[in-house]
Amino acid sequence: MKAKGIFSNLQEKLNDDSLFKKAKFTLLLIILCLGLTWVFITQFVPGSDQLDVMSSAYKLKCGDYSVLAPGGYLDRWNNQLGLTLIEYLFGRVFGDYNVMGFQFLNCFGLALLYQKLVDIMDKLHISRMAQIITLFLGVLFIPMIMYTSFVYGTIWSVALALWAFDCELKYLSDNKVVDLVGCALLIGLAIQVKNNVLIMMIAMIIYGLICSIKDIRSIKRSLLLVIIICVSFIAFSKAPQIIIEKKTGYSLSQGVSSWSFVAMGLQDEKHAPGWSNGYNYTTYEESNCITAVQEERAKADIADRMALFKENSHYAFEFFSQKIASMWTEPTYQSFWINQIRNHRVDFPEWLNWLMSINGYTFVSGILGYYQLLLFSGCLLWVILEDSNKFINKSFFVVTIIGGFLFHLAWEAKSQYSITYIVLMIPIAVMGYELFINKLWCAIESLKTGEGLKKSSARYTALLSVLVMVAYVGIYKFDGTQCLTADSGYYEKYLEAMVMPYTAETVRDINIINAERRHYKELAEYFVQLLGENGIDY
Repeated sequence: MKAKGIFSNLQEKLNDDSLFKKAKFTLLLIILCLGLTWVFITQFVPGSDQLDVMSSAYKLKCGDYSVLAPGGYLDRWNNQLGLTLIEYLFGRVFGDYNVMGFQFLNCFGLALLYQKLVDIMDKLHISRMAQIITLFLGVLFIPMIMYTSFVYGTIWSVALALWAFDCELKYLSDNKVVDLVGCALLIGLAIQVKNNVLIMMIAMIIYGLICSIKDIRSIKRSLLLVIIICVSFIAFSKAPQIIIEKKTGYSLSQGVSSWSFVAMGLQDEKHAPGWSNGYNYTTYEESNCITAVQEERAKADIADRMALFKENSHYAFEFFSQKIASMWTEPTYQSFWINQIRNHRVDFPEWLNWLMSINGYTFVSGILGYYQLLLFSGCLLWVILEDSNKFINKSFFVVTIIGGFLFHLAWEAKSQYSITYIVLMIPIAVMGYELFINKLWCAIESLKTGEGLKKSSARYTALLSVLVMVAYVGIYKFDGTQCLTADSGYYEKYLEAMVMPYTAETVRDINIINAERRHYKELAEYFVQLLGENGIDY
């Protein structure tokens, strides 16, 4: 395609501002419509934390403050205070438990996420071709589209964080106060929606400082940015607790200790290594809901696990290999699972029943596995091939991904946590393949003209990357005897024995449930009457 000038022709067409804007708008509209269609035809009912947050918001509105009492949901998980307040306000406007309303809002958040992704690429002077291909890959990345039915802050937190970074780039370029304020407010709000994007905030701070080192004249500007972001973070972190305490009269505790998530992330039981096993929940309860007591226990358990890893390096290698693989190489990022186990308010058409079945899941995950491999390979190409003088300006996505990777080595693992970083890999991978094609073409042309190949400025990075991969493969070959057995016979037996649960909750199902409840109520009233006739109070 490069040789035949197809890329050049497309690039020339995209140089037309009107055509470029139309192409961007069309692809963003497709992403929005895919999300809206998914929500409309699935109508999944939330459960677990999704439902708990909605329920907590409703209870606060009704004056039921049991969720704030010791052991209550918001007492345990006070990291959900911000999202609860947001859903409280959402309920005041659009009605309580407006599940589809929240899901539709997710669709617009997803479109905003991809829009800000390409806006950032544009400000970093990444080619228009790369921007369009990024949006096209967003259309193909169905796990993120499936997350629109997830009544949680996953999509909006990333969208707001990217918007904040977009403002940061404007501020570093134009030095306008409005962009500085917008950056601070947006990142503070993003962390309240879902506090995992704290990693993106740290990446923003690192990026601002790195850019100021590169250009010493802007150091005051970058330091001011860091200070304002930190002030915003502190203010937004305190605000939900202050508001709720003032409204309810409760004095909130610190909740489940962050150290308990680290302790759980280093354990190996029940599920894959480092995945949730209820440790943080049970130890908080066993500590009489006293954060300091739980924290002390968690630190002791962390010390025990670290001593075990130090004593048995073979086991440590296997543990972290499996933890990394389970979180970062599961190509659907739990997008199927979070929906497969939830009720839905419509009878699915046949094609959707197949998609959400085990056969549908394994088929799609196989395709997404290749998609994931292409992303990882493209990212590696970019790290190796990008010119060092341009690397810093484009480093934000990589800094965020590295931060998330290192953080979850210790923290609780879930592949649904990794999906936000996978989205940030898309533009990196596109840039990597663009560089690869261009440099390969230049090399071919150089050989034709007899100039020979020029030395790469990234040869040390390339060598280091190869050495790391060879070392890991070598260690895995000779030491990782029990690593990564998901494709073994155990998995085949699991697929054969797996029976999908019945999750339909149509109007017909609801009517049957209501009829049964009425019958039980009549039966209960009859029993109470019998007790009364026999002089027994109930």
